[in-house]
Amino acid sequence: FDYWYPVDLRVSGKDLLRNHLAMCLYTHAEIWRDSPRLWPRAIRTNGHLLLNQQKMSKSTGNFLLLSTAIQTYGADAVRFALADAGDAVEEDANFSENTADKAVLKLYNLAVNAEALKTAKLRNRDPDGIWWFEMAIENEMRSVVEQAKKAYDRLQFRDALQYAFFDMQKLRDTYANWCRLVGVEPLEDLTMAMLRTQVLMMSPITPHICEHIYANIIEHMADRGGDNKPATAVEKKGTTPKTYSETWKWPEVKAPDPVLSSAFNFLQNALNSFREQLYGGTAKQGAGRADRNSNDPTADATNSPLNLPTRARIDVVVTEAPLRTTVIEMVRRYTIQRENGMIALPTDFLTRLKSHVLSDSFLRPKVKEILQIAAYIRGRVESGDGGALRVGLPFDQREVLEQNREYLLASLNLEDVRINICDPYAADAATGMERGHKERRRNIKKQRNDPSCGKPTIVLDSCQT
Repeated sequence: FDYWYPVDLRVSGKDLLRNHLAMCLYTHAEIWRDSPRLWPRAIRTNGHLLLNQQKMSKSTGNFLLLSTAIQTYGADAVRFALADAGDAVEEDANFSENTADKAVLKLYNLAVNAEALKTAKLRNRDPDGIWWFEMAIENEMRSVVEQAKKAYDRLQFRDALQYAFFDMQKLRDTYANWCRLVGVEPLEDLTMAMLRTQVLMMSPITPHICEHIYANIIEHMADRGGDNKPATAVEKKGTTPKTYSETWKWPEVKAPDPVLSSAFNFLQNALNSFREQLYGGTAKQGAGRADRNSNDPTADATNSPLNLPTRARIDVVVTEAPLRTTVIEMVRRYTIQRENGMIALPTDFLTRLKSHVLSDSFLRPKVKEILQIAAYIRGRVESGDGGALRVGLPFDQREVLEQNREYLLASLNLEDVRINICDPYAADAATGMERGHKERRRNIKKQRNDPSCGKPTIVLDSCQT
């Protein structure tokens, strides 16, 4: 009895919530009134399974046998599509044959790209350190691992798939693109750590392809030597593990640095904004340092718009908008400190804040804007963002841009960029928030892409030297 109790997890259909599952809780609570430790620890319910957004029915022919699905798409692709089908109790999960069909190619490409690492040119870690961008990528990988673990613990497999496959793949592609643009060989231990981490996180969903990649690629790379050797399947006395996955454990990584993560997101958002401002979002990625330095006469014509300046100025605002600072100070008065150290806001927070603003003749004209800012801050607080009530940014914007100067130049097809620190709110300290706010509104009308704290803008220099 003690071996099987308490029940860690009971999984059943949502149609049994009001009867069988409810009685399960009542029965345990009645029998073991004085022993709550024997009550079920968790109950997981799921809806019905749709096929291509339609109810399965033999009479209409809309059904799919599991054996047929496996023969058509393979076990891993079927599991991939099932994980993507959805986990919400309110709506039924949907098995999409289109998703399963695409999963075949996605998993194939995962294996092919991993296989290419056997012959890829990779560099060893420099004792003097690594690039800032590589440190940020490593930190983002830790964040993905943390989010995927939470999703698995909550049995939210669609979210787990999003983190373990899509977000991790995007991270690997971002790093490969950075290496191409900057003109450096990928770091071997970081490259293999990302692949191994993705394989371990995906193994509950797609175990067969993960087993293949681990046994034939990760182990092969480990045999090349180095400090990045993974744990292998260890043969115990009298037994031999059938698969490497028998020895796998969840990736052990350090806690992600939220400041570095914020700086990385700032860089990526700024770069996307720069592309939009310069080329309307239609320009291709830069050719990279190696290609730009080549003697190919067609390289510049292909990758750079003709007759456009190759130098630019980036305007960076380091001071928070006065109105936003005022709102943050007001929101702080309503915060509640929870036992776990996290902060929270009361449910009637916006109603109370609105009453306060309307009672102030100075703030009343800005009530709509204040409530919009407050609602955004509340969302960040509810998501667990520890910097939601911070005034300004926790990192130096200029330093982040300087650290990634070569990346910016190559991505934007520029030869030089100048970073300019500007402060449109400098006069506010002397003139007050009201005048500063009006000046800010006039600036927005004059210039559509007006810079603000955390959102730099870029302007091409018309004078070439």
